[in-house]
Amino acid sequence: FSSVNDEISAIFEPGVPSPSERLKTLTFFKNEGIACGMFLLPVIPFITDTPELMEETIRKASEAGLDFIIFGGMTLKEGRQKDYFFKTFRNKYPKLIGEYENIYQKNKWGEAVGEYYNSINLTFNNIMKKYKVPPRIPLAFYKDILEENDLVVVILDHIDYLLKLQGRTSPYG
Repeated sequence: FSSVNDEISAIFEPGVPSPSERLKTLTFFKNEGIACGMFLLPVIPFITDTPELMEETIRKASEAGLDFIIFGGMTLKEGRQKDYFFKTFRNKYPKLIGEYENIYQKNKWGEAVGEYYNSINLTFNNIMKKYKVPPRIPLAFYKDILEENDLVVVILDHIDYLLKLQGRTSPYG
């Protein structure tokens, strides 16, 4: 998922089931007692990262009874990925090209500037608090299948992620 907007999804994810169809499937599994979550990533800068669309997505995930939502911003690494995205982007959202050039400044991993990620993480965190959906897979789902050392690594990773969602520096990542 980049959002629950079917029209935007059709532009950036042609040939895949729409977000509304994916939510129906997840709701079916939840009704059958199967734990399910959403990977809300990547959110697309200036398109699916708006507070309104993020809230609509999180609200619908919450209404579906999802157990968690894992969130992440978009990377645009030089090469095929960026070329494909920009071709699509230029056709549908040409006025935003300059904004993309500002936030994607030739990082070798395709990451946007840190301030951008901090901003969307804070927005996501605030909305998640409202809907009380965990931002990571809950420990109860896997605590009995991981070795102790692996469990510690996962817990530290979760702490790192939660600190970053709050705009804080993490000593773990």
